[in-house]
Amino acid sequence: MFTKPRLNLRFLALSLAFSLAVATGALGLNALVKAQHEQDRINEKLPEEPCRIFTLVPCTKVDINVNDITVPSLIVGLAAGLVGVLSSIFMTMPMFSQRYAKNPRVYIYESISLALLSLLSLGSLIPMTVYFAVREAKVNVWVGNHQVQPVIVAQMIDFLGETTQYNQIGYLKPYIIVPWIGWYFSAFAAGCIFIDGRNGRWATMSNFSGSADEMRETDTQNLRPAYSDPAPSFLGRP
Repeated sequence: MFTKPRLNLRFLALSLAFSLAVATGALGLNALVKAQHEQDRINEKLPEEPCRIFTLVPCTKVDINVNDITVPSLIVGLAAGLVGVLSSIFMTMPMFSQRYAKNPRVYIYESISLALLSLLSLGSLIPMTVYFAVREAKVNVWVGNHQVQPVIVAQMIDFLGETTQYNQIGYLKPYIIVPWIGWYFSAFAAGCIFIDGRNGRWATMSNFSGSADEMRETDTQNLRPAYSDPAPSFLGRP
C-alpha cells in the first residue's frame, strides 16, 4: 500500500519539520531570556546616571512594554512545540504498529493536524514579522508622578548604548527567519502525508474492488453448471 520511497519521503518531511520546530523553540527561549536580561539592565542603569544628566534628578520608575511582539512570538513558539511533539509521534508510531502504518485514515488525520498548526503559526508569523520590521519597544520613565518626555527617554537610551528598535536587536533576527523555514516544512510535511493518505486509500479501495470482482467471478464459475460430453448418438446405425 505504502511503498518504501513514499514512506522515506514522509519520514524525511517529518524529520525536517521536527528539527525546525526544535530550533524555533530553542531560539524563542533564547530570545525570551536575553530580552528579560536586557530589560533588567535598562531598569537598573537608566534611573541613575542618565536620569541625573537629562532630568537632574534620579528617575523613580521605568516601564518597558514589548507586548506587541511578545504575544505573537509566544504563539509561534507554542505552535512549533506542538509540531515538534506531533512530528516525533508520527515518525515513531509506524515503527511500532503495522496497523497504524497501514491505515490510510491515520495519515489524513496527521496531515490535518499539521495543516492546522501551520495555519496557526502563519497567522502569528505575519504580525510578528511586521512588528519586527517597523516597531520598537515602548519605554516609559517617571520622575515622581511626572512622566519623562519620549524624546528625552530616547536620548537616555542612546546614552546607555541600548536600542529599542526590534530590527536592530541581534537575538531577534534568527527568531524571525527560522520559524518561517519551519512553517514551510510543516506545511510540506502536511501535504506529503495527505497525498500518501489519499493514495493509500485509493489503493485500498482499488484492491477491495479487485478482490470483490475476483470473488464474484469465482462464484459465477462455481454456480455455472458443468456440462459433460454429449452422449453417443445411435442414429444412423444399421
